[in-house]
Amino acid sequence: MTPAPRQVWLPAQFTDLAGLTEGLRYARWDGGPDYPSDPAEVEFYIPPLVQDVGIITRPLGLMTGLGAVQALSSGIDGLRAELRRLPDPVILCNARGVHSRSAAELALSLMLASLRGIPEFTRAQDLRLWKPEMFPSLYGRSVLIVGYGALGSAVEDLLVPFGCAVTRVARTGRAARRGARARRVPAARTRGGRRRGRAGDRTDIRDTPLGRRGPPGAAAGRSAAVETSPP
Repeated sequence: MTPAPRQVWLPAQFTDLAGLTEGLRYARWDGGPDYPSDPAEVEFYIPPLVQDVGIITRPLGLMTGLGAVQALSSGIDGLRAELRRLPDPVILCNARGVHSRSAAELALSLMLASLRGIPEFTRAQDLRLWKPEMFPSLYGRSVLIVGYGALGSAVEDLLVPFGCAVTRVARTGRAARRGARARRVPAARTRGGRRRGRAGDRTDIRDTPLGRRGPPGAAAGRSAAVETSPP
């Protein structure tokens, strides 16, 4: 007897996916109370496009044949905790880099809006007021990127035309694409559980040219990375 094709669950929000592998059974779930097929037959699960981890993890206990989960987000801590409760190991894949460009675009938009006073102008417009003001530019400013993964790197790419001096902060030392390398910085735990550099600690940051230097005082040629680590 020929075995049934393997069952895959896809997000119902993705209705126009092309190039799906042949020989598999596909069902789409929107996160609602009704499942599109028997969860026990699902081997590969791509959750619906929702932020509620409770909805994403609801069918996991019924997926007795599950082998892999493809998350739609870069962060997977909540999903990983739920998968650890299952009796059998399951491969968990994150979506690192998938949203980097669009999220970096949003980050840059918010930087420009904040610096250029767009919220103030919008509120004045709603009140039918004409309130001209002067606001600073992003060009040539120093920017600290906390967390230098795919998203942090994409943000830096968008900052390059603005001649910003970028400092990268990461948990682990690594060579960045633009030539700088992370340096270790001793850290102490704060009340909220996060780490911060101790007062008086030396921070070893090396400026690395990104290319030709601009006019005197221009910040386009400087970049560095920092790693925070426990004492």
